[in-house]
Amino acid sequence: MYITADGSAAQGIYALDRETGETQWGIPGPNIPEPLVRTEDIVLASYDRYELVAFDATSGDRQWSKAMYDGDLFAPAVGHRRVFSADKETVYALAVESGDVQWEQALDVAGPPLVVGESVVVPTTDRTVGLSIEDGSELWAVSEASSTGYVPVIRGLLYTSGNTVTLRTNCE
Repeated sequence: MYITADGSAAQGIYALDRETGETQWGIPGPNIPEPLVRTEDIVLASYDRYELVAFDATSGDRQWSKAMYDGDLFAPAVGHRRVFSADKETVYALAVESGDVQWEQALDVAGPPLVVGESVVVPTTDRTVGLSIEDGSELWAVSEASSTGYVPVIRGLLYTSGNTVTLRTNCE
């Protein structure tokens, strides 16, 4: 189990044994405002200093990091052996193993990315966009600017806009 601690002497990231609660490893550090994400043997943390960092899930050793320059980071999403991260102006696809940038797409990002099928769904300031996992090209867009939330469903996306709920199918 992985947790973050904030506002105390123990601020940082900690791996705890599920049965005993004992600390397996800890990394003191800055505030981590977004949830941690685990994939394979990597734990991902979005530091509030515009940096996405990958740690080894077993040892806590830093594997790689990627500096982001356009504002606070949203929580990353993982799928298809890639990490999808976003700041306020750009969506990034990075290789899980190395952090190497696979592609970037400039958008006015308003929330965290979400992997749905073969697309990365990204809320922007004026629409919700589906990007290709492979190259970041725009596959589709929904122009509802006031979308307040979305949930992936089989081969689609359920989202709200005001008091309307919409199901978009074939988001792949």
